[in-house]
Amino acid sequence: PFCEQRCGFCNLFTRPMPEAALIDAYLATLARQTHVVRRALDEGGAFAIVRAAIGGGTPTLLEARQLEQVIALLRVMGRGPGVPMSVETSPETALPDRLAVLVGSGADRISIGVQSFVEGECKAVNRPQRTADVHRALRAIRDVGPATLNIDLMYGLPGQTAVTWQASLVSALE
Repeated sequence: PFCEQRCGFCNLFTRPMPEAALIDAYLATLARQTHVVRRALDEGGAFAIVRAAIGGGTPTLLEARQLEQVIALLRVMGRGPGVPMSVETSPETALPDRLAVLVGSGADRISIGVQSFVEGECKAVNRPQRTADVHRALRAIRDVGPATLNIDLMYGLPGQTAVTWQASLVSALE
């Protein structure tokens, strides 16, 4: 439930740039709740996890060691080897150590919220990312090698034109 900033288009419940104590408290609560839910599932009979998704916020805001805790909780819930997993990231937090934890734990799809390759369009929705950072993040994702890379783009952004939309599409395809 955490992100770097509150984007102008987001309707998710997220807290921008939380203090370390809040993240630790959240992870501790998540661990307790995971065990409660797992016990309830076990009481209901056999079940199978067929796909996992981590996102709705920016999971890679967490440090690598914290992501390892989340992955361990997925195993508690019953996610075994070979179960597909998708993870959301952002250009600012798609860092090699974090991506390595996720892909090394079986994430086969990384979805990165680029929104636009035009800096002014991103800034207009409170997402002041630099295009160079987007390309660095895309390289980091390619280097760690998930099976699928998804790039989220948005159209209809303030100031966006058909020409700039097409430029973002071309950049994504490159």
